[in-house]
Amino acid sequence: MVSTYFVADTIFTPISASVQDGIGRTLTLLWSIKKNARLPCDKRLADGSYLSRIYPSEKDRTRQRHAICLRVIEYRLEGVNDAEPIYRLVTSVLNPQQGPAAELAALHHERWESKPR
Repeated sequence: MVSTYFVADTIFTPISASVQDGIGRTLTLLWSIKKNARLPCDKRLADGSYLSRIYPSEKDRTRQRHAICLRVIEYRLEGVNDAEPIYRLVTSVLNPQQGPAAELAALHHERWESKPR
């Protein structure tokens, strides 16, 4: 598993150029993503996650250019009061062996639990 992640609450599209440059180079990202974000399943992976793509802008999406490949992890928090029905994360770790979905979901949940209110 990758040892250091940039963990954040929500990624919005369009995403900034600096984040685009960092994905797959220096940043290891783990972000929740808006529920209505379009994340087509390009390839289902063994751990239940899937590969998808986002675009820097709606114009790029329409023209199918400048796609950024990300892995999508969907999970539920069983037995947690007031939990959302489903959580969606995206990560720049495309290989599930380097970051299994269950471990990344737990990591994101731990970050949320430790967040100052």
